Order: sequence, then C-alpha cells, then structure tokens
Amino acid sequence: MGAPEAQRGPLAALAETLRGMAGPPRLSALIDQLGDAELYQGFVDLVRDYLPDLEQDILQAGVLAQMVAAFARAFGERYFPLHGSFEAGMAEGFYDLLSHIPVEVHGWEDDDYHEIPGMRAGLILASLLVDFEGALGLGGEGIRITAMEAAAKLVPLELVQRTTAYPLDLLRVVLPGSRNAGLLALAQAMCHDTGNFFLDVTYEEFPYYEAPEWDRETVEALTEQWREADEAEKRTGEFIEWLEASPGPNFTELVDFLERRADGRAEVGAAGRDAATA
Repeated sequence: MGAPEAQRGPLAALAETLRGMAGPPRLSALIDQLGDAELYQGFVDLVRDYLPDLEQDILQAGVLAQMVAAFARAFGERYFPLHGSFEAGMAEGFYDLLSHIPVEVHGWEDDDYHEIPGMRAGLILASLLVDFEGALGLGGEGIRITAMEAAAKLVPLELVQRTTAYPLDLLRVVLPGSRNAGLLALAQAMCHDTGNFFLDVTYEEFPYYEAPEWDRETVEALTEQWREADEAEKRTGEFIEWLEASPGPNFTELVDFLERRADGRAEVGAAGRDAATA
C-alpha cells in the first residue's frame, strides 16, 4: 500500500482556485482569502453561476467586502436586490452571503404603521381608506386616530371625518379597472396580503421564514416576483403622486368613489340575501 494522501489544507484549496481563475486577483484579495479558501471558492462558484461574464470585474474589485459589494450591485441589476449592507461594502465574510440568499424585503414593519402621520401626504390620506388595523390586529393602538389628525392638516376636517377604513376584500372588488386601482396595491402591501415575497415579508419576520437557498430555480422565481413587486410599487407611487397633486379635490373624488361603490355592493348583497330567504 502507498503512503496515505496528505490532508488537503486551505493553501492547497486556494492554489486550486487560483489555477481555475481566468486572471489574477488583486494581492489584497489574496491576503484576505488565505484562511478562508473554501468559502472563497464558494463565492467564486456563485459568481460563475450567476454573473459569469463579470467574473474578472468582481474578483478583482479589491478586498473581500469590495468583491461582495461588486457582486451585490451586479446581481441586483440583473436579478433582484440583495440586502443593502452587502452592496454598501459592509460584508465581513462570505458566509452570510453563501448560507442563504440575503433578500432585500420591503414589507411594512410594525413601526411603519405608527410613523404614518410623519409620512408623505398621499400615504397619510390613502391609509385612512384601508382597514389594515383589522387585518393585522392592530386595533386599539390609536394609529388611525393619529393619521386622521395629520390628514386634517392636508384636507378639510369634514372630509377626513367621512372616511371609512375599508376591508381588503371589498377593495379587491371595487378598485380593479378604475383610476383608483393604485390604492389596491398599497392596501395589499399594508395588509401583508400581496402574495409577493418582497412585499409581504418584513425584516422582523424574516428569521422565522425558511430562508431562500441559492439555486437556479429559486433565483428565477424570486426574479419574477421582484418584477411584480417593482410594478406594484410603481403603481402605488403614481397613485400617491396623483393624490398629492391636488389633495383636496382628488381625495374628495376618491372618497366619493368608494362610498358609491361600497353602497352599491351593500345593496347587491342585501338583495341577494332577501332573494335567498324569499
């Protein structure tokens, strides 16, 4: 029997990695990787899997944090955004990037609802028409009251007092196809009921979700969901801008529209119940 094979150490792994690279990395990057060869190889594989045409640019970007930042920027442009800390050059190692896909989520956090009175005018007004408190069990926290106080500085108090917080199920019936459809995208996001990973999940909840893993199928699915999330956020933004362009008249139009449609739904429902009992 021959001599047993020597254990493959990190320097050997690093040498193997370097032999497989298309070009030499910067010396500063090499120094960073001497004690982290296996994770570095994992990072190289990630680059080759998803951004093969940018391998040289990324692997020669500088030290570890700069390489990760270059990867995060390029990946976000081609697929979907990763957590901002990676793009900002705050990575201290490769593990947090490789262990799961560090998705940048946009779900409304608990504190966001309490901060509504300090948000832009269109969001303050639109929030009065969505029963997110009922959907999320936030009743009794005074969120709607403080939002109404802020809204009264933007439009007449009488108009604010006319507003109703409508349940999401009703908004899903009356808003599609109307010029006010942008309110539905906002309402679904506020109620965490879009069906979209990026818009429903918050950083508070993320640890309790099964973290998405790096594989082609997951990346493609999340890329499609990001396109849908981006479109929904654009619709919301356009709707908010419309409200803010002329708050008094436009909010009056919106309140009138919802009152008419909600009353119509109530009449249809009452007629149906009467017919069923006749």
